[in-house]
Amino acid sequence: RAFAASKASVHHGLIEAMRRYYLPKGVTSVSDMFTAVPSLKALEKAFSAHPSTEKPLYPIRLFCYSPVPYSKRSKFSLPTNEWFRVQGFKIILDGSIQLRSAFLSQVYHDAPHKGSALGSMHAVRENFLESWRAGEQVAVHNNGDGAIDITLGLVRDAMKELPRHE
Repeated sequence: RAFAASKASVHHGLIEAMRRYYLPKGVTSVSDMFTAVPSLKALEKAFSAHPSTEKPLYPIRLFCYSPVPYSKRSKFSLPTNEWFRVQGFKIILDGSIQLRSAFLSQVYHDAPHKGSALGSMHAVRENFLESWRAGEQVAVHNNGDGAIDITLGLVRDAMKELPRHE
């Protein structure tokens, strides 16, 4: 039986991992690929520079990707500093091959379905383009070839509208 971890325990776990594993190995930055707004706010506070030292408690830079679209996330005060930054927007487009939830172009060889894309394609497209226009990096979780085709179409459309060469 799985239990959802509390926000405090997730933050404590991340900080403890940095203290025990990352710092001794010389790691200077980490990325969290799926950070919701409440966690963003707590992590930003934990990784902000302390006023007296101008350095955070743990000298590791934390870069996050948020599943919250740019316009909704921008309502929150999430300052960027040397130690903490929201790097971009993260979309979960489909599931996994192992669970037969990845979105394929044809049915699975051992299941009578193709999986499916998650969420409204209209909302996915609008959120993707909005973040792209804002200059953010956009990360997309996709496993199935159907989901990859959707992602390539989104990038193609975004590049036609606003070319970026990063």
